[in-house]
Amino acid sequence: MARRASGPSVYSGCFMRNPLESDKQVSLWPLVLFGVLVSWLARQTKTPHPKDNPDAASCYGKEVPTPVTHIVPSPPEHHKTKTTCRPDQTPWWKTLGEGIALFGGLGLLIVNIYQMRATEQSADTANKTMKLAYRPRVIINGLGYSTTPGFPTVFDKESRIEMSIGYSNVGTIMAKNVRYFIFWELVADKKEAKKLSYSETDGVFGYPKTSLPRLPNPESATFYTEPFTAEQVKRFRSPGTWVEFSVMITYDDDFGDTHHAEYCDMFDNRGTQAICPWPVQNE
Repeated sequence: MARRASGPSVYSGCFMRNPLESDKQVSLWPLVLFGVLVSWLARQTKTPHPKDNPDAASCYGKEVPTPVTHIVPSPPEHHKTKTTCRPDQTPWWKTLGEGIALFGGLGLLIVNIYQMRATEQSADTANKTMKLAYRPRVIINGLGYSTTPGFPTVFDKESRIEMSIGYSNVGTIMAKNVRYFIFWELVADKKEAKKLSYSETDGVFGYPKTSLPRLPNPESATFYTEPFTAEQVKRFRSPGTWVEFSVMITYDDDFGDTHHAEYCDMFDNRGTQAICPWPVQNE
């Protein structure tokens, strides 16, 4: 069966034609319209600068506020600020209460100070009373020197004069650390007598370091003067010449305080005695 010849179909022509061989020009109007639409939308969404358009509206239809520096104005000065108003605005009743509390505290402090001083004075008085009541008290009963009938003053073979004292502890407790100190001097007249410096001595027989209270008989100690020269012996045996002799005993109590007992006497070759012309210390 013979086929009928026919021309090319439309379907095959659409797919088989070479695009480069198209005899029709492509239209650009859709692209132009799309570009205009994009440009218009861009202008609508752009925020104008406040300087260029101060009344421009945002995309929400509200005005864009212009930034302004916020300056807080100072309050006006009240005419009573410098005269009647208190700076801290503290209630008057609170200030009054604090003042009363302050002065009350100062008053209590002053009262406590006076009470403390009174207590210290009372304690000091009690301490002194106790020390006076419970302490040793040594007194020197007298001073003697060696004599013989017809020739009162006797020198030993070394031309010394022997002196002795008697003393008693009339206190309530024992005297501790008992020590002896003496000085002597040959003077031509009683008016020339003067107090000299003491020198510590052990005495002839030594001496105890303690003294018991209220013994029935006095305790004693013996001393010697320095050897007299021949000229001093001659002077002493002449009328009007005197020997001054002084002794001091120091001792401690149980509190560690040191006390003194002192005695001074003057005598001449005839056995006459006199008191030294200066005060002695006994405590």
